Amino acid sequence: MKLVTLGLCILLASASPGRADAQTEPAAPLDRLPVKEVTIFKDNRFDGPSARFVDLPPTHAIFHSFFEIPDPLRFLPPYEQDLTPVYYGLYEDNDPTKRLMAIVNYNNDISEYWEFSNTGFAPISETNEAYKLGVNYIIYGLTH
Repeated sequence: MKLVTLGLCILLASASPGRADAQTEPAAPLDRLPVKEVTIFKDNRFDGPSARFVDLPPTHAIFHSFFEIPDPLRFLPPYEQDLTPVYYGLYEDNDPTKRLMAIVNYNNDISEYWEFSNTGFAPISETNEAYKLGVNYIIYGLTH
């Protein structure tokens, strides 16, 4: 966690609560996340309050830091088009006015677009949009 407090931004990606129930439960509310809170430890002892994930709206600066991503909720996983994408942020001191330290992509799995971009697994236009989102994450992390 020390790297995060020094300025490293983390991307956490998850496709669904579980492959078996992905079709029957497309939404991914915060209470369904495998991890809802992160306890910060330093030198193997508790060091401050637990960090909580909060919803990131489509208007958040991370979606507009380099490329304009007007509707990040349209990034559906390439293998499961019935899921509802959700983004969560982990803020310094649990304060959304402070620095965003981590982002969770839930129910969109943009890394699948990156990983298989040279195979034809997904349309090129969707893969390009996933790369744009990744570039935004990098630019945001470097500038905030």
